Amino acid sequence: MKKTLIIITSLIIGIAIGLTIKEFLPTNHSYPIKKEKISSIHKVSTTTAQEEAPIIKISQNRALKDFHRLYPNAKVTEIKLTIQHQSYIYDIVGYDTKKDCTIKINASTGEILGQSTLRNEDQEADTEEDTLQINKLVSRKEASQIAIQKVGGGEAREWTLAVTPSHTNPIWTVKIVDHNEVTKVKIDALSKDIINN
Repeated sequence: MKKTLIIITSLIIGIAIGLTIKEFLPTNHSYPIKKEKISSIHKVSTTTAQEEAPIIKISQNRALKDFHRLYPNAKVTEIKLTIQHQSYIYDIVGYDTKKDCTIKINASTGEILGQSTLRNEDQEADTEEDTLQINKLVSRKEASQIAIQKVGGGEAREWTLAVTPSHTNPIWTVKIVDHNEVTKVKIDALSKDIINN
């Protein structure tokens, strides 16, 4: 009788511990898993790759005009167009002699979702190398075509154009979706070369 009681008690404790541990373990969600490569192309498997992309109604030029309307003397260092909360959002970053400037714009409605400035007394003198000279660079459309050709198909979904300290020219990073696979391709925005790093 005593052995049976000990066995039953052990089983109940084991079940209770198992149920408690299960509560603290992460649930089985499908998260993107990056396959690291030493190249400019990174493939990521994702369940959201098959979803339709939102519509872009506001051009990059219009978004830049909104940025310069708020910050007339600012130089642009980065433009992102990414999907956030089922809408495309422009994130434009720049600076002037006194502050760093950021603006978020809904690419479907043109609504300014947010803006911020951070005072910067130590801003160095502007140089052409650390700002985006948009009229001299490959367009988003052309960067998309280059990336799709490199991957061998798919659809461009998200874009970043930025000045980086590790590269002489600005870089386009284009996210290509092809079925369940997402690939990021880096392109020199002046020479159109694929960047391998």
